[in-house]
Amino acid sequence: MPTVEFIDRTAALKYIARNGYASYSSLCLYKNGEAPKKWNPIWGIFGTELHSRFLEDKMIVRLTKDEERHMKEMLKKLRAHAVVTQLMKGSKVEQEFKLVIFGVMVLGYIDILNVFLADLKSTKIASRKAFIESMNFLQAALYLAATGRKDFYYIGILKQPPYTVMVFNVRDYPARLKAAKIELKKLLVMLKKDLKKIPLKEVLAMRKKREAERKIETKNKKRK
Repeated sequence: MPTVEFIDRTAALKYIARNGYASYSSLCLYKNGEAPKKWNPIWGIFGTELHSRFLEDKMIVRLTKDEERHMKEMLKKLRAHAVVTQLMKGSKVEQEFKLVIFGVMVLGYIDILNVFLADLKSTKIASRKAFIESMNFLQAALYLAATGRKDFYYIGILKQPPYTVMVFNVRDYPARLKAAKIELKKLLVMLKKDLKKIPLKEVLAMRKKREAERKIETKNKKRK
């Protein structure tokens, strides 16, 4: 008799209900039954800075001397890459979307928006093949569903020498993309049903608490 795996999605479900929307990252938490971790500002500083400097030509924070050296070389490689240059041409960057997909409000940020979509990833994976295999097509499926676009490019940049740039279109892997689109629909339909099970009073209380937390976070940022 086959065993049925039980996944407790309660923590992820309440996190999504409290925010009032699902994102790619929270969908992954929901799928795997993982609880959200309290965000530490130290996490992802380098990746965030790379996005800001390359996409918007803005410096947010000053990095360590060693990190600045890596950053300089990575930016040089990205700007010199012919395909990346073409993808950036005439594109909008850091674009937000928020809309209902399969009955669930979803929110996301698109790195590069044109008649296609593109997402920038810094990585420790040196092999193009391994990089492609490591990418979760669920993100691509979600963003394509949100925008109605057909092409989604992942732009990978190696964090260490030789700072290799790897670009691919998810459409070149139709079987994986199709599976991701099916999974996206399945997850959102299931999520919609689960969200309806949470009493409205509880949802409103969670959102009120989250709003109070946001106000405190905003005040703390202004003080800094």
